[in-house]
Amino acid sequence: MGSLNVRFPNLIKYFVLRYLLRVKTPKDLIGFLNRRYQSHELLVQEGNYRTFTQINENVNRLCNTAMLLGLSKGDCVAILIKNCFEFIEIRLACYKAGLIFCALTDDFSNEEITKQLTSLKCSLFIHDPRVSSEDIKKLKQSIPGMFTMLLTAGSEHESPYHSFLKQVHAKTSGSKIDNHDISAIGFTSGTTGHRKAVVWSHQAWISSFYNFLLISPKGASKKPVFLHAMPFSTVGSLSILPGLATGGLNVLLGEFDVKKAAEAIERYKVTNLVITPSFMVELWDFYQNSGNHYDFSSLRLVSLGSAPMARSKLKVLIETFGAIFQQGYGMAEVLAPLCGYRYEPAKLEINDYSTVGKPFKSKSIKLQPLDGSGLNKIIVRSKTCYKGYWNHGKIDDSSIENGWFSTTDLGSFDAKGHFFIHDRISNILRKRGKVIIARDLEEIIHTCPGIKDVAAHVSNDKLKLWVSPLKASHLTEQEVRMFCELNCPQDWIPDLINIVPELPYNSSGKVLKYKLLNA
Repeated sequence: MGSLNVRFPNLIKYFVLRYLLRVKTPKDLIGFLNRRYQSHELLVQEGNYRTFTQINENVNRLCNTAMLLGLSKGDCVAILIKNCFEFIEIRLACYKAGLIFCALTDDFSNEEITKQLTSLKCSLFIHDPRVSSEDIKKLKQSIPGMFTMLLTAGSEHESPYHSFLKQVHAKTSGSKIDNHDISAIGFTSGTTGHRKAVVWSHQAWISSFYNFLLISPKGASKKPVFLHAMPFSTVGSLSILPGLATGGLNVLLGEFDVKKAAEAIERYKVTNLVITPSFMVELWDFYQNSGNHYDFSSLRLVSLGSAPMARSKLKVLIETFGAIFQQGYGMAEVLAPLCGYRYEPAKLEINDYSTVGKPFKSKSIKLQPLDGSGLNKIIVRSKTCYKGYWNHGKIDDSSIENGWFSTTDLGSFDAKGHFFIHDRISNILRKRGKVIIARDLEEIIHTCPGIKDVAAHVSNDKLKLWVSPLKASHLTEQEVRMFCELNCPQDWIPDLINIVPELPYNSSGKVLKYKLLNA
């Protein structure tokens, strides 16, 4: 195994940030925000603004509501709602009261909801109208003693959630929090068709928060405007605490929509955006087809995550919007960012467009040879690392050995110590005895004009390719095949090419290849 030396400037900045903020837990951060930004309008959604005083009052009311319902530290509060003020308030209330926060993702089926809430012994379930009253009755039969609240955000009429909170007083001190206590339970992306429940401590979230501040560029706007377009139930959750801590304005979108995102960037003069590569390409494609109608000149930093960005697409994005992009590395089990890299074309060589920088801390990332294949599996140790998987009512930490988590990702370091992500182990394709890394082939296909996204897989010893075109493109299978024959090694030429309107994505913007194979 190999490791990197510490990056001293980043380490010094890290300790300076911790000293200045004096925030050790997410609960401490709530106190910091309350002291510093009481009257500041920190949130806006569809033209409605919230100050931190208003947010904190509802946080306190929810803490007291939990007490009235008989909940105590360590009990689970689960939610199934879109991005909204209430999502943030519920999360902060759980931090403050020591409750375990669990956000179900939009693609959960009724069966999965019942299964997970039963496993978690959920005490309070807050949901939107997607869960019907009939479903709630069945849930309560499966989980005796569980309380439920219907939340309709942005409705003209008060939902039961809001009506209940109005009757509760808005003062509370919260619970005593230990950084190693369970803070939240979330879920892996499920790109293979099977998702796992991931257990995080308070330490994991506050360490991720500091790491995000660490990669903020010098000269960043003193009053940043964050656009939260990714689901808070997945990758979008990482930007909540950094967005609030800056004291800037946080613009919320209920769900990702390219037109609404473009309008919000222009209307609110957005400076900071956290987004997945697939959705960023979709936003760029919409911008191009609008005739550059929207003004994106306010953007100062776009953080790409959840999956690697194709090099050719990254170059096009930089040519269109400027050197405002950075990319980091993390996953559900080890919260991002473990490293980060700001792309500056004037200083880059061609292959540097795929680096995610250098790890922030010494010996946080190692490489382990994978079965003599010449490939290396990534092994991670970090304060942002999860406690284990939630399995049948308890934490299963068997995947962590001496503090190290063995990922399913492939990576490498170059001679300068820059870190590169290659692909997932599941994307090592074998065709007639030959090994193909899916992303290597996909990188080539991405350079074909007119392509928006691509996915490669081998099934029944046949190499299959799925391609989605850009909006203005009239791409044909023959054109893609001709491109492959001219640009790919002979063994990499696909047996089957499918042109599809859209690839299937999960809520994190990752391609669900198993759905393509099943189809």
